[in-house]
Amino acid sequence: MSRRSRALLWNSAIAIAYGLWSVVLTAPVAFRMADGLPKDWGDPLLNTWTLAWETRALLERPWGLFDAPIFYPHKGTLAYSEPLLGILPFAFPFILATGIPALGYNVAFLFSFWTAAWGMAHLVRASGGRRRAAFLAGLLFAAAPYRIAHLIHLQLLYMGWIPLAMAALIRYTRHPTWRRAADLILAILLMALSSWHLAVFGGLLLGVLTAFLAWGRGISVRAWRGLGIVGIVCGLGIGIAARPYLSIAPALSRARTIEIAQFFVWPVDWLAASAELRLLGPLTAPLRIPGHSTHEVQLYLGATALTAAILGIRGARTREARALRGATLVGIAIGVLMALGPVWSVGSWRIPGPYAAVAALFPGVTIIRASARWSILALIGLYAMAGVGFDRLLRGKRRWMALGGIGLGLLEGWAVPIPIVPLPHLADLPPAYHWLARQPDSSALIELPVFLPIDDRETFRMYAGLLHRKPLVIAYSGYIPPDIREIRERLRVFPQPAAMEQIIQLAQLGVRY
Repeated sequence: MSRRSRALLWNSAIAIAYGLWSVVLTAPVAFRMADGLPKDWGDPLLNTWTLAWETRALLERPWGLFDAPIFYPHKGTLAYSEPLLGILPFAFPFILATGIPALGYNVAFLFSFWTAAWGMAHLVRASGGRRRAAFLAGLLFAAAPYRIAHLIHLQLLYMGWIPLAMAALIRYTRHPTWRRAADLILAILLMALSSWHLAVFGGLLLGVLTAFLAWGRGISVRAWRGLGIVGIVCGLGIGIAARPYLSIAPALSRARTIEIAQFFVWPVDWLAASAELRLLGPLTAPLRIPGHSTHEVQLYLGATALTAAILGIRGARTREARALRGATLVGIAIGVLMALGPVWSVGSWRIPGPYAAVAALFPGVTIIRASARWSILALIGLYAMAGVGFDRLLRGKRRWMALGGIGLGLLEGWAVPIPIVPLPHLADLPPAYHWLARQPDSSALIELPVFLPIDDRETFRMYAGLLHRKPLVIAYSGYIPPDIREIRERLRVFPQPAAMEQIIQLAQLGVRY
């Protein structure tokens, strides 16, 4: 059997293994694909609606993709949240074939775990690690405790695109070919168009890794030219997708500044794990601080990964592994410092942190909704070096330590069974929505009562909008315009006069229902 055939056979085997692992790790999602969503009706249902809307818009009105029917009469409202365009290919064919939005979301949800494992395995392999070490690193990264804390954030679960892009960069600079350049372009576009969080974090790590590759072994003139072309192509693609976001960037930045101040990290948060984890949830419960510890700041990264990463730092043998070590250490340092937020409290002292200076110099970083999410940089760096550490163990006489460590690491990330909330099919929605669907006009509607603060029922109303296709005045997204917030405040007192007056004003804008 040729070397290429062996590589193809191995890649096929681990692809299947990672698929099975994704099903096991997320059970019972695979058995409720069409009639339930993992966790709750909040962000999972918002993202289900987004994927379904994008599927419909690309088929019917691709030029109006960003003019989603929410927050009427605003335009470009899809840009109020993450694009998910790099995730859409997984959901699109299933939504199109069945008309069941939950099925598309759940397929994409399962693939996020597969992508995490696949991307980390390729990064470890590209840096010189052996196949077994790469395979183990992928298993561990898919089950990282921090990932489980973000089960509701599909866009963040696709962080596997980042190590996949880093692997493509290493391979291209080592042997620049057009095919490898295309692989790098595809990985970058999928990463950036899935989430602007991933665009920021991935772009930073790719830039630092390029610098260490150039310093460690040099990059050929041919490779530099190719990287220039890659940058131009990716810049054009990302720029086209980012254009609708630029118009709301200042308002979004102001809104995110408030959230960033809320979701900063306390040092103890690095020891607190998600309550969803069967082993670590109860064990770290005393470390979760009431009023502070939400899923955003449950940052436990994994003792197994940390131990293996320490071995990996010392065991980087190849030039690629040493470049990866430098890039990941920088990423870990940046991630930790930025996660601590704009102001550090030390006793009675309040000291401006690096975040404040970086945000002042580069206002675009405020697109990161919570400063704690900068921990993703530390997470990727830690698990990449853990893969190098596993490779070191497997080359020596301590293979049992690698296998034992993997077993412990998988227990750390075990959250089965994942909670499932039922979601009715569009055909089973209440009769009022079917009546609205039969009305021939496209007038907007409001639904009362409004929910303050926004809860899951508002995303359910958006889901119903996929059936009746009428624009909604009140909706939920990552950003809610100030005028919609004011309307929501007035309507909350319905049927008092202030609410009735607001409804009359909305009727003059075209709200009929």
